[in-house]
Order: sequence, then structure tokens, then C-alpha cells
Amino acid sequence: AARMEILKIHATHLAKHGDIDYEAVVKLAENFNGADLRNICTEAGMFAIRDERDYTVHEDFMKAVRKLVEAKKLESSLTYDSSFGDGGKS
Repeated sequence: AARMEILKIHATHLAKHGDIDYEAVVKLAENFNGADLRNICTEAGMFAIRDERDYTVHEDFMKAVRKLVEAKKLESSLTYDSSFGDGGKS
């Protein structure tokens, strides 16, 4: 519930057409923090711009959250090579 409120706060400055199902967006945004929720809104705006619209629709938010979920998966799957950056000791 708190994340939905955060998402709504970040979405207030976006022009929107139709109903935005924030609950559906937040369900996909599991483990997202406040900055991630703001990024959803930014990405939704970018999807609208790409479609040459000056307003966002629900599908923009859904595309945005899917894109960011994939990016976070990729981020967490990157492995850290412990030998990298050892100060030239090896």
C-alpha cells in the first residue's frame, strides 16, 4: 500500500489519460524502492513520448515496470569477480 502511494506521488506531475491501475503496476514492482518507483514514472513518460503523445496511459506504466523489472534482474545476476581490482597484488 505504501509503495502504491509513493508511485502515485511521483505520477502526479504526469499528464494521464484514462484510468491507471497503480495496484497492477505495484504488484509487478516487487522489491522496488522509492527511486525505482520514480523511474517507472519517468519510463512511462518516455514511452508516451516515443508514441508521440503528450500524455501517459496505463500501458505506458505497464511497459515501464516490465522494462525495469528486467533491468533489475540483469543487475542482480551480474557476478562480481573478486580478483578484479585487487590493487595489482596478483
